[in-house]
Amino acid sequence: MKLTSNLKIVAAFTIFMFIAGWFLFYVETKNQDPAHNKQWSAIYLLNPTQADLSFAIENYQGMETEYEWRAENESGNVLKSGQEKIGLGEKKEIDLKNITKGEITVSWAGGEKVLKKQ
Repeated sequence: MKLTSNLKIVAAFTIFMFIAGWFLFYVETKNQDPAHNKQWSAIYLLNPTQADLSFAIENYQGMETEYEWRAENESGNVLKSGQEKIGLGEKKEIDLKNITKGEITVSWAGGEKVLKKQ
């Protein structure tokens, strides 16, 4: 009689642990997806140690987003500028190898980011 009640407890505990583990795995998998219910952008220099201002933009804003960028020299003159439409989860690399020093300003509907290299 005691053996069957212990077996029921062990079986219930095992089933509970399996369900809890599966649920945690499912939730954590969704949290690891950068595009799932998140709104953010990544803007960074491609080669921070090299002498150029090439940079990349990654879009996780929840939809296709238009980014406007401009590269300026130390005295504030615009050397190059452009607009990029980037889809959700996509990455766009902008090649500015001929510009070695200055500032890059990237703006979009949700904010603005400035990268500087001297």
